[in-house]
Amino acid sequence: MAKKDKGPIPYVILDTDHAQNLRFYERYDEYFLFNKVATFLYILEEGEPVIKQIEEYLIANGGASAPKRYLESIRAEIFFATLHQCEVFFALLAAPFQPLPHWLYLTVYETKEIKQVIDQFIAGKINDITEGRITTIEDFIKVAIYNEVIATDPQLANRWDENIDNIVWLIKRVGKFFLKYDRAYNSYKHGLRVMTGPHQLAIGIHSFNAPTIGPMHVIQASEDSVTYLQKEPVREVGGKKEIPIGEITKSFNPFEASFYMAKMSQMLETIKATRLAQLGYGRSLESINIFLSLNRDEVQQLERHDEYKQVPTRADEAWAYSKLFDQIRANVKQQTDDINLGDHSKPSDDGRTDN
Repeated sequence: MAKKDKGPIPYVILDTDHAQNLRFYERYDEYFLFNKVATFLYILEEGEPVIKQIEEYLIANGGASAPKRYLESIRAEIFFATLHQCEVFFALLAAPFQPLPHWLYLTVYETKEIKQVIDQFIAGKINDITEGRITTIEDFIKVAIYNEVIATDPQLANRWDENIDNIVWLIKRVGKFFLKYDRAYNSYKHGLRVMTGPHQLAIGIHSFNAPTIGPMHVIQASEDSVTYLQKEPVREVGGKKEIPIGEITKSFNPFEASFYMAKMSQMLETIKATRLAQLGYGRSLESINIFLSLNRDEVQQLERHDEYKQVPTRADEAWAYSKLFDQIRANVKQQTDDINLGDHSKPSDDGRTDN
């Protein structure tokens, strides 16, 4: 009896790998997500007049007026559309180094694979992304973005290494942006189980037996933030295992997101053009995008760092804290009673004792 083949089941596609890649890049719209973000940015820029027009359109077609959180949702959509683009962008960077046709690879990859590619890129482990075909991050950009095409202008050609260095720096920031918010993005794309809106964290003096007293000091504040649930590592309490669920809030800047969206769209434009040229599409390569004018300081100023995390306290720790606070309250009460008793035992001005 012949042994059963335990290898992976192969894919069967229409036509050849080359033909499918050509069909994909011919029809791929590198501006698909950018167009949505550009429209949202226009709404934010114009503000009230555009919202009024939208509201009039909704009412005229039997709908209700624009909701109060309309602009908040627009800013959040810019943020999430950019995260969506981040995932696609890194998948396209990795596609030439995978054994599958690019369209098929983009169809079957898992998000964890893209996160691994991002980690490897940030760490400079290009050998792992390309399976040994390319070892340096600069050569990776020359192939993944430009397909080894360089500027024909002598002045630009002399600054090509500077251009490549800017792209490396920019893509690393895009990758870190995605990894920072990937759990929020996951919550968004799986049923909108993410909350958006302003966020503020303030601290103040607190009494054990009374509400917070004294002025509150704001230590975090953002007009835009995302809040979502996250499973924390399994822990053992009283011999039983449990999975704590944390509530995570992270602020974001929609204009940082829109900047990355614009830059990714420029790179995707070049990726599409150079790959079509490599596939023999028949169209001459008229121009390619370069990134010599990138201002790194301005990009860094767009970043937000605020993050707040709440995780349920372990049952045994909560019990211990409760006992500790009860003891502290009892000590404070005893000290207060002793002081009050001492005050009442002091002689009055006429020599009598107050009891």
